[in-house]
Amino acid sequence: MAVNKQFSCPGEAELGRIKPQPKARRGFTLIELLVVIAIIAVLAALLLPALAAAQSKAKSIQCMGNSRQLMLGWIQYANESQDRLVNNYDTASIQADLALTPPTYATWVDDVMSWGLPSTPDYCFNLDYLTKALLYSYVNNTAVYKCPADDYLSPIQRRAGYLTRPRSYSMNCFFGASTPTWGNAVGNEFFPGYRQFLKPSQMPDPSNLFVTLDEHPDGIDDGYFKNGADPDISDAVAWPGGIWGNIPASNHHRGAGFGFADGHSEIHKWQSGACTILPVTYQALPHVPFANDPVGAAADAGWVGAHSSVPIK
Repeated sequence: MAVNKQFSCPGEAELGRIKPQPKARRGFTLIELLVVIAIIAVLAALLLPALAAAQSKAKSIQCMGNSRQLMLGWIQYANESQDRLVNNYDTASIQADLALTPPTYATWVDDVMSWGLPSTPDYCFNLDYLTKALLYSYVNNTAVYKCPADDYLSPIQRRAGYLTRPRSYSMNCFFGASTPTWGNAVGNEFFPGYRQFLKPSQMPDPSNLFVTLDEHPDGIDDGYFKNGADPDISDAVAWPGGIWGNIPASNHHRGAGFGFADGHSEIHKWQSGACTILPVTYQALPHVPFANDPVGAAADAGWVGAHSSVPIK
């Protein structure tokens, strides 16, 4: 008897099976997207201040490096100039010097910062007034004269294509001769009761006397920082009108960088948000009376005065 054998192959068996359908891809819902965006926003809020603080700290460190280089060059200049400190001309002396043909460039910096466009002569942007001045042979890098936190340019200067003003630092008015005919006068020209330092040997405590500092961008002009040396802001001679003469900058978390006569540098934090920590306005700096904030102003101006000079005995 014939046997009917049926053969099946795997393919034929699978024909009768129902194949599972692939699941459709599902996109994010609106709520899920909003949650992700919220998480990103929270992370950004947490991280951005930390990044900004790190960047600010880096600029402070670089500023301190600049101040230290300026001080080392300043010390070396005196060592090679018969123990004479580099000149520190006021604006009138700088302008008189630049009117000469050729100028002598006989001061530490021979330029004058401003918010306007160059005139003739170009006191602000002409780097000759920096690179041909006396200190440049000892600190021969223009970037060292500029605080990295000072990126201020007036709108008209930006539109004209300028990238930066060349200088942020000024020099304490009690250091170096401020005029070409200074000679060996003992007292400062504006504050005669206080020592004008012409030689390193005249400084009783170099580590306690600042030479350079960041000056407020609205107030910086020449390289001569003028204020009295009396820590008492009620002294009408040291602080005429009860205001700053020149105002320090506050580019480093409410502080300014200082270079001291012994070669070290530091950031000093200010107390007064009314008289000292002032916004940059790209115009003549308003001088706020110390009476508007007597406690903070006394702390700030008193610190500057105590580290500027010493009384003549």
